[in-house]
Amino acid sequence: MGVAPTGIAWAAPAADAVLYWAPPETPAALRVRVKSAAEAHGAAFVDRSSPAPKPADPTRIAAAVTAYDELRFDEALALLDQAAGELDRTGAAGLDVARLAELFLYRGLARIQLGQPARAWDDLLIAARIDPSRVLDPARFPPRAIEQLERARAEVAAAPRGALRVTAPAGCVISIDGAISGDGRAELPHGAHWVDAACPEHLPWGRRIVVDRTAVEVAVAATMIAPPGDDDALIQARTLGAASVIEVTVLGGAARVRHSRSDGRELARALVTIDGDAVTATIDRMLSPPPPPREKWYRSRWVWATGGALAAAAILVPVALRDTSDGDRVIRPTGLPPW
Repeated sequence: MGVAPTGIAWAAPAADAVLYWAPPETPAALRVRVKSAAEAHGAAFVDRSSPAPKPADPTRIAAAVTAYDELRFDEALALLDQAAGELDRTGAAGLDVARLAELFLYRGLARIQLGQPARAWDDLLIAARIDPSRVLDPARFPPRAIEQLERARAEVAAAPRGALRVTAPAGCVISIDGAISGDGRAELPHGAHWVDAACPEHLPWGRRIVVDRTAVEVAVAATMIAPPGDDDALIQARTLGAASVIEVTVLGGAARVRHSRSDGRELARALVTIDGDAVTATIDRMLSPPPPPREKWYRSRWVWATGGALAAAAILVPVALRDTSDGDRVIRPTGLPPW
C-alpha cells in the first residue's frame, strides 16, 4: 500500500470581503467591475458609499402632463405637488428649463380647471419667470388658460429684475432654474428661483432663492464627502467575521486599494487610476495566492544527497599506514577504479 507524499500546505491570504467606497459622481461601471472581481475570487462585496440625494424626477412631470391631457386634473395636480415638493431640497437638480417650467405651468392649468384661480395665478407667474418664451397652442388649451398665461408673461416682463451671483468651490457646475450657468451669474425677474450645484467629491447642493432686490449673492456650502476611516473598515471586517479585507476607496481621481487583516495589520497597498482595468487587476493580484516560499537550502533533499556522497567519498580516501615489518604500504579499498 503506497503512502502519499507529504508536503507543506500553502494557503493564499485571500480576503474574505472587498469593501468599496466612491463619491456619487464616480462612474457606476467601476462599482460593477469591482463587485465582479470580488465575486470571482469568492469574496463578499460590500458597498459603503453614501447614497446621493435623489434629484427631482422628470418622469413624474411627464406623467402629470399625460393625466392633464386625459382630463384627469386631480391626478395631474397630485403628481405635480409631489414634484414641486422636491424642488427646495434639490434646487431643481435633474430638471432642465422646459421641464421645470412645465411643472408650474401644468399645475396652474390644472388649478384653473379645478376652480383654484388664485393659486393657479401664482403657478403661472413662476412658469413665466422660468421660461418667458412659452406660449400655449389654441388647439390644445382653452382660451381662459391662454389668456391667463399671457397676463402672467406680461407681468413678469414688467417686473423689476435683480442680479443673482452664485459662488461655489472650484469645479462645481451651477444651474439656475434648470439652465447651466458658466459663471454662476444671471439677471432674473424678482420672485422665486432655484439653484443647484454639482461639485466633485461633495454632496449635491440645492436651494430655493428669492430674488427681491437689485443684487443677491448666494454661497454654495456643499458638504465634503469623506471616505470611511480605517477603524470603520476594521469594524466592518469583524462584523463580517473576515480574517482580512480589501478596501477600494475612490477619491481625487484615483483609487486606493488596500489589503489588511482584521487586526489592522496592512498586507499590501496600491494607488491606481480609476480605470476599471487597473483597479480590478490590482484586486486580482491581491486576491491571488503568492508563489510558495523557496525551501531553505539546508532542508533541500539535494543538499542532503550531495552531502552524503561527499561524506562517503571522504571515508573512502586512501589511508597511509606504516607497517614496521614490511615497510610502508598503502591500503586501498577494493572495488574502486585506480586513482
